[in-house]
Amino acid sequence: MQTTFSLDTVPKAEIDYFWHEVNDHPEYFKPRHVMRAYKSCGAKVMPDPFGIGVLKPVIRALKRKEPFSAVRIGDGEAGVIAYGAYPRTPNLDRHVITQCLRLGTDSFSVTEVWMSILRDMMMASVLEADLIGCRNLSEVLPPFGDLTDFKERARDDLRGAVGVFRAVDFMLRLARRKVFRKKSVGSAHFYFSVLNHLETLLMHAKDVVCISSEAQVTEKLNEKYSRNRFTHIAVGRAHPDGYNRAEPSFLTEVERYLPMDLQGTLCLVGAGIWSEIYCTYIRRRGGGVAVDIGSGFDLLAGKISRPVHRRVLGEAGKAYL
Repeated sequence: MQTTFSLDTVPKAEIDYFWHEVNDHPEYFKPRHVMRAYKSCGAKVMPDPFGIGVLKPVIRALKRKEPFSAVRIGDGEAGVIAYGAYPRTPNLDRHVITQCLRLGTDSFSVTEVWMSILRDMMMASVLEADLIGCRNLSEVLPPFGDLTDFKERARDDLRGAVGVFRAVDFMLRLARRKVFRKKSVGSAHFYFSVLNHLETLLMHAKDVVCISSEAQVTEKLNEKYSRNRFTHIAVGRAHPDGYNRAEPSFLTEVERYLPMDLQGTLCLVGAGIWSEIYCTYIRRRGGGVAVDIGSGFDLLAGKISRPVHRRVLGEAGKAYL
């Protein structure tokens, strides 16, 4: 059975310590500070989540048929990659990573051993990535407002609060260790750039692989962009054991479906916290170009699935296809 590591297992002292950390870093709520921090650590910062600028290295990789990976670290991914990095909150870490793994259909009965393995896999994806989407870089899309607003919205979602905060704090820790030197850092919402400039991006890739649960999006892309060849790899399919499967077998299943030679192939990935791992598989497969667009697939399917979608597009959304 799935070990829940429920909120009841987290001592109040650990929760209090987390909020102490939040109160100690009011600068994380100021995008200009976060941008300067990444720049000071040698990263090339491209904070605009809508323009074509962040896609220029992707297009360059497609033209040169070079391996490339663009990943995004949001609250879910942060809950995985930061596991064990905060020694004073071990029970909170276990609760957070367990809840992160339950966010999507693709999940399994996670153990503490698997928590460490998944953390290391996520870290490998960041270390190998060429472009990393990070939280709170854009003043256009501030992810959590001021401290008071953040606390209010996090009142009933401790998992989300921890993920959002550590998506800034932990990634800046990596940056200070010079992990991002010579890498590009963009907004965690750079999928808006992909959608806004999709036609331009597709001009540089004949073959396109779509890894998502939205099969109809691939069909629509095939209809609209007939010069390209689109292939769909399904994720998020129902599993008979649900959350109780013994291991993340879906990871190897997706890997088997990937062509052995992806050189010059654009791969658009939307698979929740597993996207980063799939992007790494793609980069290693003959030099594929992987771009994590996450809930961008929802928008392509005409679905408003995130609060940020409403803020950017309104309740009616936008017909990208």
